[in-house]
Amino acid sequence: MLVQQDHYKKSYYETPFHSRTSELNILNEWQRWKDYTVATNYFRTDLEYFAVRNTTGVIDYTPMIKQKITGPDSAEFVNRFFTRDMNKISIGRVGYVVWCDEQGQVLDDGTVFHIRENEYWLLCVERQLDNLAISAIGFDVEIEEITDDVACLEFRAQPLAVF
Repeated sequence: MLVQQDHYKKSYYETPFHSRTSELNILNEWQRWKDYTVATNYFRTDLEYFAVRNTTGVIDYTPMIKQKITGPDSAEFVNRFFTRDMNKISIGRVGYVVWCDEQGQVLDDGTVFHIRENEYWLLCVERQLDNLAISAIGFDVEIEEITDDVACLEFRAQPLAVF
């Protein structure tokens, strides 16, 4: 668990990667993101931007909201909640998703990890427990926020050309 029992003594948390990012953060620029402190820039924003676009970048996404969806009806539920065919995301894979309200307006987007049979993890910017719980009525699923239990690194890279 990322949140310690004495969490109330601090107004922010450090991600599990904080000690390493601190060493690399030459500018010493930090921001608060969902109760975590994360690096804003490390050296030069323009170089970091082009590194992500042209080579590889690593981003600490630990503060992003994570919800776990489990239960016998989880596959049926995620297929109803998200706008994409979740049957195409096999176990061990991740896919980009969008979800809408009853009028078809996009509420948010994120990524869904198909962890194992009847288990999915949603990674998104805003908490979705209310939307998920209301939409889960009639489905045999459990929805749990796991944000403080799961660290997250994103690797961004250009695809390698195949010859």
